[in-house]
Amino acid sequence: SVTTSGLIGRQQSSDVMQIRKDLMEAVVIVVAEIKKRAVKVKSLEDLEKIATVSVENEQLGKTIAGIVYKIGIDGFVDVQEGYNGLIEHEIIEGMRFPAKVPHKAFVNNPAKYEMIMADCPVLVTNYSLDNVNEIATVINTIGLKKMAILAPSFSDQVLIEFAKAAKEANIFIFPVKVPSLRTEQFDDVCAYFGATFVNKDNGVLLKSVTSAYLGFVDKMVIKDVDAREDAIAIGGKGSKSDAVANRIKDLRQAISATKVVSHRKLIERRIASLSSAVAVVKVGAISDAETKYLKLKIEDAVYACKGALEEGYVKGGGLCLKEIAEALPHTVLTNALIAPHKQILENAGVDEMDIPDYIIDNAKAVRLAVEHAVSVVAHLITTKIIVAEATDE
Repeated sequence: SVTTSGLIGRQQSSDVMQIRKDLMEAVVIVVAEIKKRAVKVKSLEDLEKIATVSVENEQLGKTIAGIVYKIGIDGFVDVQEGYNGLIEHEIIEGMRFPAKVPHKAFVNNPAKYEMIMADCPVLVTNYSLDNVNEIATVINTIGLKKMAILAPSFSDQVLIEFAKAAKEANIFIFPVKVPSLRTEQFDDVCAYFGATFVNKDNGVLLKSVTSAYLGFVDKMVIKDVDAREDAIAIGGKGSKSDAVANRIKDLRQAISATKVVSHRKLIERRIASLSSAVAVVKVGAISDAETKYLKLKIEDAVYACKGALEEGYVKGGGLCLKEIAEALPHTVLTNALIAPHKQILENAGVDEMDIPDYIIDNAKAVRLAVEHAVSVVAHLITTKIIVAEATDE
């Protein structure tokens, strides 16, 4: 607490606005010191130390560190509840996006309820495809024997004509239904496939579409309509050029301008999808309570590893903040910076102990802890009444 010991006397002789000013000035200095002391992650071993401290399990820490190290900063780790009493993981290479097979007739891998296409041109549009004549004109103009079409919906008559084309003319059209994609997600998909978006909102007409609008994918797998799994695309034309890199750059700028946490996470997932770096960790245990606990610990470890990749690591066990407090002149934050180390010693039941070198914290978590704590306190000390809101069970 910043309102204990030495600060009490200060409160008696200074108003809260001065204290608030002192807090805001001190935190800038402390954050600069944290960044100065941060060490860049140079190896998987460094990341394993971070993950192990966070998850409190060496083997699990190594697994999580290995996943994050492979997918990198832009990767996305989806931690889910499993059902086998085991902790399983899978790293999916290729872009993922929500999509469906519009009709079971197009499932060409019935053993796994999938529609699979390989070495396939791709057309992407937000038109609802319900005009048979219009679609026939597009297919004839493009003049290819094989093509995937991503669209929000397909009428039954259009799907029937696609099936007839395959049977009678040996022209294979793979319909991919993407009803939940927003405009910005269509742009992501187009960047990955190297396609030009046929956007009805921009006045682009279907009848004007030529082969120049098409992208390309080495392989794409779409699950059956009854399965709630994302489509997986591997080897998009745009992933082999600057298109994806430029799109990711734009999305990173969008993250910095977004303040809503849920929106930031959505953008982060889009970046991970474009980067072909998505991992799924399924957490199973004997009981639901243990499963939920492990799930939260693994999520903490994932964030710790990603934070370390972004901003490096510092001494753990509260040592980083303690050393900063001792190195700087006494400020309004000095006692608060020493407190975490004292609490750790108390928890260990000792007066003093040597913190091993392998006990390290990700610098981003330490920085954010200080920034957020100061922000909250600086706001609360300017209020007269605080009302605690009890949540219903």
